[in-house]
Amino acid sequence: MFRFVDTISALALAIIFGAGSAYSPVEAQRQAVPKQPAWLEGCWQHSDGAAEEIWDIGFDGLMFGRSVTIRDDKLIEFEVMRIQRIENYFVFFAAPNGRESTGFISTHQTSNSITFENADHDFPQRIVYATSDDGLIATISDLGETTKIHFEMVACSP
Repeated sequence: MFRFVDTISALALAIIFGAGSAYSPVEAQRQAVPKQPAWLEGCWQHSDGAAEEIWDIGFDGLMFGRSVTIRDDKLIEFEVMRIQRIENYFVFFAAPNGRESTGFISTHQTSNSITFENADHDFPQRIVYATSDDGLIATISDLGETTKIHFEMVACSP
């Protein structure tokens, strides 16, 4: 009988004070802190061997990335990147060839993929990283996906 009374008391307090009503499942999901895409960590080489992308895990949801593209022993392009947790989202910042960085907010994330978007950017407007059986696939596109470019990557050779 004691447990029954305690249960009734707890239920009555929950009803009176609205416990649980402040956080609906949708609100809880919105407030959930996303997990850092740690599977990006490491050195990734494009399948054609001309480009390399390296990701390091930092502190508190911060990741640092850098990439270089080399052809005929010449640096063609480079990019400095970071993925940073801002509130309950991750933001991908890219600074190609030393230009000012552009931010892309995370719009979708699973255990093995993350999508970033910025509708105000010319191209790309969407950046997707996803694991594959062979390594990693990065895809850049416009939001309508009329132009879509895939970069297949494998782990760098030691």
